[in-house]
Amino acid sequence: MRSLFSITSLWQKMIITPSQTKGNCKIFKTAVAKVATAIFYVLFIVLSMFGTCLYVCLMESINIYEAIKEMRRLSAAGRSFSMIHATYNYDTGEANGKRYVRKARLRPQAKADDIIHADHKLCYYDLDAQQPRNCWQILILVFNGMKVIL
Repeated sequence: MRSLFSITSLWQKMIITPSQTKGNCKIFKTAVAKVATAIFYVLFIVLSMFGTCLYVCLMESINIYEAIKEMRRLSAAGRSFSMIHATYNYDTGEANGKRYVRKARLRPQAKADDIIHADHKLCYYDLDAQQPRNCWQILILVFNGMKVIL
């Protein structure tokens, strides 16, 4: 909301009265350029927010259990998949945003003796980073371009 107030105050500073432009066309041209730039930025912000919302709303969706089943099928066939998941460290209570995994394959599921809450985690191998990783199943957001729903 703060950005809208700053845009509004910027807009008010750019209002030029006819007496200010009398005999000085350069000031008027500069003011018009500033106003056009402000309008461009406002439109850009509004359209980018609308575009993101439209993309997410129109995105094909898949159930979390179907997504994991498909991940297992692809991994067994030797194929990779892509996914986006939110990160969360249970021990520290820290989240570091989203992780975009372009190419991954599932690893054998860890046992409860090895990893705490193993039943709720998904163990995978990131082929780009060449590292074994795991994530919380419930935090998987996108699988192969499809929005994951619960």
